[in-house]
Amino acid sequence: MAAMRMKARTTEEAERKEIEAFNQRYVQLHLKMDTPRILALWAEDGVDLMPGDAPMIGKKKIAAWVEDIVAKMPGYKVTKQDMEFHDIRVCGDWASEWATEHQVVQPPPNPSVRCW
Repeated sequence: MAAMRMKARTTEEAERKEIEAFNQRYVQLHLKMDTPRILALWAEDGVDLMPGDAPMIGKKKIAAWVEDIVAKMPGYKVTKQDMEFHDIRVCGDWASEWATEHQVVQPPPNPSVRCW
């Protein structure tokens, strides 16, 4: 019985480390504004729950939502991306979590504004 508990604990630790590495990569991709690689991380049947909005179900719908936002922000750069991940659950090859996110973006320089 003790050996089974140790194996389960080792498996849980390995899964947690894998998720933590995934989450770190996810944050770094946001800082780089690498939309194609961010979207590649989503499963085809992924679900995105944004506060106050209906669930976005499926990679295509999530991608369309993200690409619409990015299209409205030409020249903007992400300067800060903080994400705190909560309630991580793993069951086989399925996992879920949610995050509180704070993002700071910098608009492109305005060539018509001159500073002296």
